Amino acid sequence: MTEAEIQARLQAKLFDGTLHGAIDRVINEARDIFENDEKEISYDDIPLMIRLLDNIGFFELRYAVVKMAALLSVSRVTIYNHLNRINSV
Repeated sequence: MTEAEIQARLQAKLFDGTLHGAIDRVINEARDIFENDEKEISYDDIPLMIRLLDNIGFFELRYAVVKMAALLSVSRVTIYNHLNRINSV
């Protein structure tokens, strides 16, 4: 699957219905796309996932960073560090 296709799938979940539940819909879609057989997301996929989610405006939603950090088992600071790298390029 190409990055554009992944981004389109994530964006469709973000804007599917109301904003209520949007974070959970997008996170579930990200799990479906990025999790491997062990139900883990590869460390190498994390920057790509964060970049694609940032492109669709996901992190503008309140608590999106907190929930994504929980999904990835990383701190909020780690998410913000990835976002800073993306936005400083």
